[in-house]
Amino acid sequence: MNSDLMLCHISGLAATIDHDNIKIISATGKYEGNADEDIEKVLPAEISDLIIHATRAQRSLYVKGAYIGYFITSRGSQNVIYVEGWDELGDTEKRLIEVFCSNVSIAFDNLYLNIELEDTQKEIIFALGEMVDMRSRETGSHVRRVGEYSRLLAVKAGLPDEEAEGIRVASALHDIGKLGIPDTILNKQARLSGNEFEEMKKHSDIGAELLRHSNRDIMRVAAVIAIQHHERYDGSGYPRGLSGDGIDIAARITSIADVFDALSHDRVYRPAMSRSEIERYFRGEDRLKFDPALLAAFMENLDQFFAIKESY
Repeated sequence: MNSDLMLCHISGLAATIDHDNIKIISATGKYEGNADEDIEKVLPAEISDLIIHATRAQRSLYVKGAYIGYFITSRGSQNVIYVEGWDELGDTEKRLIEVFCSNVSIAFDNLYLNIELEDTQKEIIFALGEMVDMRSRETGSHVRRVGEYSRLLAVKAGLPDEEAEGIRVASALHDIGKLGIPDTILNKQARLSGNEFEEMKKHSDIGAELLRHSNRDIMRVAAVIAIQHHERYDGSGYPRGLSGDGIDIAARITSIADVFDALSHDRVYRPAMSRSEIERYFRGEDRLKFDPALLAAFMENLDQFFAIKESY
């Protein structure tokens, strides 16, 4: 073996301080698998005590075989790095570690900036959706409830969390095309005439046209939801007459979420339905309007959907 080589078995973690909690963001070595956990729940007491001591003292610590790096980013977030796996650190190694932590601090800044940008984009999307609600006199928080219903149903259907979150946000724009529908039709309290209903149906195409030019993943999903959420599983929906799996799953999910919220709240043309009436409606639409597998997941977890309804 080359005598100039050195093999180190390093274990470590990065954590962030949120109020009084120190939560692990990522970890490696023997601490791998503890992401999103509080340090006091998963680390040995002697290690968590060292990390807590460093955060309270607001300084980095060197102890035998380990280093606890404490740093504050330019955005004010407090973070910690814990690394172990050597017997002794010289001055050069300590300086290198400090440089490394300085770079990590910059990385944390960039991470938080990206998170802030994503959160801002999501708020803009929901604000646009709520603007449609206000114009069409929908019940307050309709798009936020539909988003939460959609996320929950996506999870119950077995979709990954990231995809479920994307559907939650994208579903906020399901009716964005109503911005192109006249108020006389949008807010009519009586039943729409045949011609008026044909005009109302155009909101699906209008919404898709508004959204289709974006390269953002969420906006592409939103465009699909906008044009497909009135399609029916049996092919009798609009605007394209799609059926079965030919309808994107995001639209199939949003369709159930949107109808559930519409039925469970007062509308300009009718009062809210009772729970028993809602259950009867959805059972009657099995294999017609809705994906039967998604509808089964919805009905099996109906209490959770009503809990979301009551929280908004």
